[in-house]
Amino acid sequence: MSTFLTAGQAAEFLGIKPSYLRKLCHQRKVPHFKPNNGKVLFDAGELEAFVRAGRVATHDELAVHADTYLKGGAI
Repeated sequence: MSTFLTAGQAAEFLGIKPSYLRKLCHQRKVPHFKPNNGKVLFDAGELEAFVRAGRVATHDELAVHADTYLKGGAI
């Protein structure tokens, strides 16, 4: 069963201000639900996936990928 968070809880989870979270919702950059009562809810698992999707590779990881690519291997 999914755990749903309010906008305030979701903003705290993401470490951002509620106003910025509202902006992300308006821009449809963060997954959210808006049931009939009009309150915006967020699935905790989807928020975690949203955060993980923004992972930045380290220099070492990029070097390995570049070396593999230059040698003609699959990444």
